[in-house]
Amino acid sequence: MKYTLPLMGLVLLFAHSGIARDNGDGTYSNPMIFADYPDSEVIRVGTDYYYLSSTFHWIPGNPILHSKDLVNWKPVGHTIPDYKWDPRYDLGEHGSGYGHGSWAPTLRYHNGAFYSACYVWTDSRDKKGQFYLSRFKSVEGPWETNLIDEHLYDPALFFDDDGRVYVFHGQNEIYVTELDQYLTKVITPAKLVYRGRNYFEGAHAYKINGMYYLFCTGTGQQQCLRSKNIEGPYEHKTVCVADLNFPNSYLHQGGLVDTPSGEWWAIIFQDHGKHGRIPFLLPVEWEDGWPMVQPVMTHKKPDVGNVPSNTEGQIWRSDDFSAPKLGLQWQWNHHPDNAGWSLTERPGWLRLRTTYKTDVLRNARNTLAQQMMGPDSGAIAKFDASEMKDGDVAGLGLFSAYSSSIAVVAKDGKKHLAVITEMPRRGLTEAATEPLATDTIWMRAEMPYLEYAVNYSYSTDGKTFKPLGEKLGVSFEFFWDWLAPRYCLYNYATQETGGHVDIDSFEYILPKQKTNLHAFGDPIDAMFYDEISNPLERTFRWVDDGMENIFLHVDRISIIAKGWHERPYAWTGAYEAKKPGNWIKFNRVDFGKRAKVMGIRAMGKGTVFIRLTDENGPVVAEGGVSSDELATVELKLEKRINGVHPITVVFTPEDQQSVVLRELIVQ
Repeated sequence: MKYTLPLMGLVLLFAHSGIARDNGDGTYSNPMIFADYPDSEVIRVGTDYYYLSSTFHWIPGNPILHSKDLVNWKPVGHTIPDYKWDPRYDLGEHGSGYGHGSWAPTLRYHNGAFYSACYVWTDSRDKKGQFYLSRFKSVEGPWETNLIDEHLYDPALFFDDDGRVYVFHGQNEIYVTELDQYLTKVITPAKLVYRGRNYFEGAHAYKINGMYYLFCTGTGQQQCLRSKNIEGPYEHKTVCVADLNFPNSYLHQGGLVDTPSGEWWAIIFQDHGKHGRIPFLLPVEWEDGWPMVQPVMTHKKPDVGNVPSNTEGQIWRSDDFSAPKLGLQWQWNHHPDNAGWSLTERPGWLRLRTTYKTDVLRNARNTLAQQMMGPDSGAIAKFDASEMKDGDVAGLGLFSAYSSSIAVVAKDGKKHLAVITEMPRRGLTEAATEPLATDTIWMRAEMPYLEYAVNYSYSTDGKTFKPLGEKLGVSFEFFWDWLAPRYCLYNYATQETGGHVDIDSFEYILPKQKTNLHAFGDPIDAMFYDEISNPLERTFRWVDDGMENIFLHVDRISIIAKGWHERPYAWTGAYEAKKPGNWIKFNRVDFGKRAKVMGIRAMGKGTVFIRLTDENGPVVAEGGVSSDELATVELKLEKRINGVHPITVVFTPEDQQSVVLRELIVQ
């Protein structure tokens, strides 16, 4: 029996809720949230868990997520309503706040109130940053805010047992500073408590069993400091080194939390390519008084007691704009001009009115966006462009330092569609233009599976879509934005203000696969394993699946400099077995009614064994790999298998060789 292993294309559906990492069988799979929620902070209040993330220049800032089980999350609020004291966040003559705004937030619950603080990077000549504090009784707000004019980098707010309040802060050199009891001012000079060698930052402070702990990051490793005295001296231990499912990109920064049952967990983010910095939920085992973080991909859910879980997470959501206010999934790029948008002027539609002239999207006010989801996703927006004025540009795109979009452009009394790219210091490029004969248009953006790319298309009836333009690159750029691309809706004027577009709907396109149950006939990507034998010996490969060259090591910044949008690379998370006996396990593979064949896409030289259950289970298929390029190898099952089973792929590479697994399939 011959078959062709299908390409990993998008299998999509419209959805109004996010994708849960809950497998439905008492386990969960990492990443906890497959989207850009960096600078992980987590606390428990009774039986409720709250996760806080930074969002830099996006408004409202620093989203709070809520969970009952540490696995299923939904948004409940934000801790920063605005940066009104800084005119740069109005995107006008004073500049912009890109790469600035909120950094590394901290969240604590004390005496019946929530307290959140963050470092606000200013980068001005007279000061580097400020300490921004929010106090609120409920995570839904309203907030009481306070700005302390102090440079407290990556702050960790800490309430001690004696009623005193401290902030741990710093980079490489960790300091502690005391605040007054009202959290309005600094009352002691910063005292150095630890000088590190490994780029320590992002401290989170705890007092556990009478010991002070600082949970930090350093050179891609999770670090921990501890002392019997708040001012030290502190001793140090590395508590986790892991790259999990994204080789050569290690866990970076996060916090600790306990459950009422006495379990301890860590939520730590990882730099994850185009998706930005995404959080992982990891169990913690205490060893000699140190919180050792256990790297896992699939694991038993936390024991939170007899508490019902949230319904499936509602982080990524479609919107028909019929609600009286915007959903919590939306954020504005910098401060919105409230005279330029409305949900009531045309009920059931979002109106975006031009109030400010600019030549590029990056400087346009009232750009609305939400995070994209991994490993792939898409979006469709329905526009009414009838009231656009000459020079107006309105569309749907991926907003980042390197933005692209599909847009309606009004020019010389007519309108046309275009694909637009925008790069820092290189300006705007308009391509693939087509005349537009109707004012009602559906625009679509889709990210092919695991590729650093986006495809744009359009429809005049909402059903049949026509591609527009070439596949474009998608990037995450550290030093400009510090954030992954986001799906955005926008409208800006280049000639005169006062025109508007109305948007009837935004439909999020999400992958069909929701858990680690791999369906019969669907390719299983190597990156979605459940367990692995050698987690730190895999290879990061950029693979030419019919697109570009193969790279073993790629510097992401240099690739961008060469023109990211013009070179749509495909990314592949491949597993590399370097030693005999290396294995990779998938806990739930559906063999259908009676599977007969397993196929793998692999490269290298060696033998591959498919075993039921674990690495010592019975061999049900085996075959050889001998190719310098990815090739499909058919492995006939020794007996027909039906139903759902765990399988383990075990490798025996030849001497001085390795075997790289890209994906496998049951058929």
